[in-house]
Amino acid sequence: MNRSMLDFANTDYELIQHIKDVKGMEDPTIVNCQQCAEKYLKHLVREHANEVMRSHSLSAMIAKLEEAFPELQDFKRIARFLTDSYYDRRYESEDYVLLEPDEYEDYLNQSLELIAYLRKLCGLE
Repeated sequence: MNRSMLDFANTDYELIQHIKDVKGMEDPTIVNCQQCAEKYLKHLVREHANEVMRSHSLSAMIAKLEEAFPELQDFKRIARFLTDSYYDRRYESEDYVLLEPDEYEDYLNQSLELIAYLRKLCGLE
């Protein structure tokens, strides 16, 4: 059995739901939001642009889909944050900045809004 990008994205989504409110899991939650959004976007690019993307840039994937889904433009800021955070929060980096609790909540809410929209586009919500 082959697992699709949607299968992997849904697994990431479920993980986010379990860890997002656990103290000390802020960085893994943000990283998994990036991974989840990336997989939903890759599925959509394959379905709507008939292309398999190897990039990890959420902004590049959004650019491929903007014509079909103009609302994605509203998510460019959080897409850039998530792409940057994927590396900054997984590897030792001079760019790492500890998020204050209110910043984490804000970025998490924006990330979850993006993911909810992508799930809707994928026919899951």
